[in-house]
Amino acid sequence: MRKVDKGIEPPSLTDWKAANPVGNYTGLTNRERVDIRFYCVREQFYICAYCCQAITGQNDDCMNEHVEARKLAPHRSLDYKNIVASCTALNQCDDSHGAQPLPLTPFMNECETEFRFKLVDE
Repeated sequence: MRKVDKGIEPPSLTDWKAANPVGNYTGLTNRERVDIRFYCVREQFYICAYCCQAITGQNDDCMNEHVEARKLAPHRSLDYKNIVASCTALNQCDDSHGAQPLPLTPFMNECETEFRFKLVDE
C-alpha cells in the first residue's frame, strides 16, 4: 500500500455539495462520480490505493472507494478526503473491504512500512 496524500476536491463535487446541503453520495450524478474518480486516480499515480495494481480510471477497472465505509460513517459520504480509487479485482480491495473498519489505511504513513511483499514468478 502506498500513502495517499489527498488534494483539493473536484469543483463539480464542491458545487454539488453547495447546491445539495443535505445530500449524500447516493445522490451524486455520474459527472461528480467520474470527476472524483479522475482526481483520485491522478493523485494516486494511476494505482489502486490498496494493492498498488495499475488502474486506468475507467469504470471497468476501478471505482470510488470510501475508506471509512458509508455504512459506518454516513456523515463522511461526500468527504473527498475519505475517498480513494480502488481496483475492482474480485475478492480484494473494495470487494473485500465491505463495511468493516480498516486498521491500516492509505492515509496513514505506516501503510508503506507495515506490509512485506514477496514477488513470485508465475
